[in-house]
Amino acid sequence: ETPLAAASIAQVHTAVIRANGQKIALKVQHRGVADLIRQDLDNAAYLLDCIAEERPDLDFRSILNEWCFETRSELDFIKEAQSTEEVGGYLAQAAAKRKRQHYDP
Repeated sequence: ETPLAAASIAQVHTAVIRANGQKIALKVQHRGVADLIRQDLDNAAYLLDCIAEERPDLDFRSILNEWCFETRSELDFIKEAQSTEEVGGYLAQAAAKRKRQHYDP
């Protein structure tokens, strides 16, 4: 099946939930990509450790640590789905609040 969308770490396909027949978009991570990314992040951390030992003025480990944390979060599609639901709830509340507001000319 041709995916609806594709990116570097995943593809999006259409799917149907068997229990209720609801059509959904299903994001599928490419096989093995999470392990490769984690390995790359670990390698980058090792290299920055070596550089920082020799050149303390080039110690960018705090930046890399933040980047690694965010990148690892991107690999967690369950967390991403939960965040999407949360943001969707906030947007729905904001839209409802706007509808309640009225202005007298």
